[in-house]
Amino acid sequence: MEEKADEQMETIVAFEKISQLKHSATYFSIGTQWNDVMMSSSKMMRMKSEWKKRKIQFGMMIEPFTNINSSIPFFSTSPPVCNHCSSSFNLYSSQFCPENAVQNIFWECCVCNELNEWIQSSNNDFNQWNLDLLNLDSTVRSETIEYLDSSSSSSPSSVFNNSFERIFFFVVDLNLSSTFQSKIRESILSCIQQMDPEDKICLMSFSNVVSVYHLNTNFSTSQLNTSQSLPISATIFPGIRTGSIQEMSERTFVEFPIVVKECSDQLKRALEIIEKSCERDNAANMRCLGSAIETGLRIMNLLRKGRGNQTVGRFFTFLSAFPNYGPGAIPSLSENKLQAAEEEEESYFTQQSKLFFSELGNSIREENISIDLFCCGLGQMHSPILHRLISPNGGSIIMNREFSVEQMNNNLNILLQRTVGYNATVQIIVPDYLSVSHVIGSTTLLNDENVKVQVWNVHQRSAISIFLDPNEDILRDFIHIQFKVNFTNTYNQRVERIITKRIEMTGNSKSFLESIDTKVLPVLLGKKIVLESGESRNFQSLASKLDDEMKLMVKNNKEIPEIKEMMLVLRRMFSLRRGPLLGPLFQHIDDIFNTRMAFLEGNLEESFRILEPTLIMVNAIEHEDSPADLSIVPSEDLAMQSNKILILDQQSDLFIWTGGLVPRLYSNLTLERMKEKCQIEIQKRSQFRFPQPSLLQFKEGSSMARWLQCRLVPSHKDSPESQISSFPQLEELSEESRKKLISKFHKTDDLSFWQWYNSLFRS
Repeated sequence: MEEKADEQMETIVAFEKISQLKHSATYFSIGTQWNDVMMSSSKMMRMKSEWKKRKIQFGMMIEPFTNINSSIPFFSTSPPVCNHCSSSFNLYSSQFCPENAVQNIFWECCVCNELNEWIQSSNNDFNQWNLDLLNLDSTVRSETIEYLDSSSSSSPSSVFNNSFERIFFFVVDLNLSSTFQSKIRESILSCIQQMDPEDKICLMSFSNVVSVYHLNTNFSTSQLNTSQSLPISATIFPGIRTGSIQEMSERTFVEFPIVVKECSDQLKRALEIIEKSCERDNAANMRCLGSAIETGLRIMNLLRKGRGNQTVGRFFTFLSAFPNYGPGAIPSLSENKLQAAEEEEESYFTQQSKLFFSELGNSIREENISIDLFCCGLGQMHSPILHRLISPNGGSIIMNREFSVEQMNNNLNILLQRTVGYNATVQIIVPDYLSVSHVIGSTTLLNDENVKVQVWNVHQRSAISIFLDPNEDILRDFIHIQFKVNFTNTYNQRVERIITKRIEMTGNSKSFLESIDTKVLPVLLGKKIVLESGESRNFQSLASKLDDEMKLMVKNNKEIPEIKEMMLVLRRMFSLRRGPLLGPLFQHIDDIFNTRMAFLEGNLEESFRILEPTLIMVNAIEHEDSPADLSIVPSEDLAMQSNKILILDQQSDLFIWTGGLVPRLYSNLTLERMKEKCQIEIQKRSQFRFPQPSLLQFKEGSSMARWLQCRLVPSHKDSPESQISSFPQLEELSEESRKKLISKFHKTDDLSFWQWYNSLFRS
């Protein structure tokens, strides 16, 4: 017992000596940073009671796969891991080497502040890893580092050319109009030109049956005359049910997916046949989507035999309306009946549809397959049900009411290139005095205690939002949070990306409010409110709920009127209230649901554009030879001046509005130059955006002009002083021009920002 007590005393003394050496600990300065984690504020309140009182939650948005090809510090040796909280050594960690210590090194974890011991003689990894970190130039030392698993493949050739086989399924609904079919045919043929020659493709169509087309060219010259075209054949499967693997010929299935370089001519002819079939009666408008997807899944299962998990697939599915035949068929309801059904208990068949697509979506994820649904035309899609099919596997629903071939081409090409890896997880490590209350994004929770989630969408625009709550008072100057991102990259290498964020603590409420990020906080608050709203279309109730939350915020933060950051946050929450997410801008459930899902799953820039549209004014040209000048202005209806051209960007839609006086004020040459400037700006904004936005152009006074006006705040209702504070450009107008501008707006019940803001304080 005495020997044991002596050992414990020696350990305590040793740790006391180490604590005395903290002044000589190595801390690294921060150099180049990457915007992979954005915080709602750069500071936190120390006291738990003060934090709760403020009614302003602290949150973070992480974009785990951004800057994949950038110069983020990269290590081949794994960093040491804390024995207490499992966070990794990083630039905020400190290490100590006591005098005369030969074998032991101690380092302090910056997350949990516990000491860890590293035995030098047992492993030299710590020395090598620390040497690598110290040798980094100070401009490169970063909160983000990467570690490559040395046991994984490190071949410089792409995973898709060596380890993985890519198979793309083009699944076409025969109920689509011939106009849509023609555009889809052109887009598919353009898409295969962008594929790797060794990629494989499979063409399918469906109505009341599923057709899988044979695109092989294995015919001898004796079978065909030289002037004859190769025949196109297809294997037909019933749409009412999906056949079992035993019922399907393995030999036949293996022939279906064909290498791109061998089948381009056959694919073109098969698509022409599909297009012609759409001109005839389309099987009583039946759509057996469930059977078509399950048939494709059977093909993947048969191809995988003997290859393990080395095949990845993607389904590009073109749909005219919701599936109404076979497995997963959704009951046909009118919009009014659908809304009534939502308020009452769901029908048995609707429940069965939801269950079927949920299970099918999970099965597809396990097979490394993604599904993208291109919803073409004006048909009802029942997006809340179909989302269960695509969400678990990282797919997308793309609403194409009307689309051009170029728009469809861009969407397909982006989908071909956007994936940067597979099998991704994100672990969130926080100190004991904090807890994660919400995780929002395309994820599945894997571990409750030490929050770890599986990420469905592994591409550079993926994003996860988290909210943190205090468990106790935090009496420290700084705290640290670490994210561990693990994924398999496109070289079949297992990569661990470690991101460590330092957060300053403060007891000063004004300092805290001034540190708020005016883009991140509204987006995070918006995501939480939109998540809670679900599929609700009771816009008045949703607005009232947001108003109640904002009233509490205003009531508990008396400094808000004096702090410009908080006033800007309130403006953006007002945009959330009246915009497409919570307001009555959209009426159809498909539009409402898909906009909300795009907001919840989007990164900061995408989500922010949905929340608050960007309005660009094309300013007057002083000289004939000078270029048009573009400037971003507040999204207020006071911008609709007759001598201006406006561009509105709301993520999924782009609008160009031309004032009524513009054609009379400028020559044709000048007008063409201004329009060209607008087109260049739109192309720059939408080039890499997914889905590709729709573009609408209209003139002042046309019926389409309401598309722009309903998205702008009606600040014409405010007093002259409030109008200028909302839209400073008004000061450039004469009194007469200003009155003329105000007089052209019709009376509306919509609130302006200042009317809404004053209502918060009155209550």
